[in-house]
Amino acid sequence: MELELQTQTNIFPDFKGDKRPIFSAYECGKLAVTLPVLEQENKFFLVNQYLRFQTLHEEYMANEELDFLPVFDTDSIEIIGYTMRQKILAALRKGPFSKELLLRPEVTVQSVYDKRVLCIDAYTNLSETSYLLMQRDEDIRFDPFIITMDGYFYGICSIQKIIDGLNRF
Repeated sequence: MELELQTQTNIFPDFKGDKRPIFSAYECGKLAVTLPVLEQENKFFLVNQYLRFQTLHEEYMANEELDFLPVFDTDSIEIIGYTMRQKILAALRKGPFSKELLLRPEVTVQSVYDKRVLCIDAYTNLSETSYLLMQRDEDIRFDPFIITMDGYFYGICSIQKIIDGLNRF
């Protein structure tokens, strides 16, 4: 049985209204692309770790605006990693047989996702958030990160948005 891409609403409770916490910057919380916006624009999927890599690749190719997709564990329903368009495309071009090996039907997202995901609680103050972001490995330091609220996925934010927000405030 093929495991398909899942939308967030199948897994986590709905957020009522536009409840935004202090992502200390309540303002940086405003900068995050939140779940309702992602779903409305059809720019978001939570990727099951057992999804076929081939399906993920097709989704990235069909939706050029997709850049970052969180990966969740089907058992605990928590975010355990992420995939990024540029890293998926780089993996396919890595060697002469990379594409043939990765696009085989038995290869799943589990073999290619990055496990170094950073999930920051929406109530974390901005200075602590900045510290956590800068402590990441250099090769992923500027990758987007996940914002959670009350233990559930809330949105996605990027370092660029944080920097723009700091400059604005």
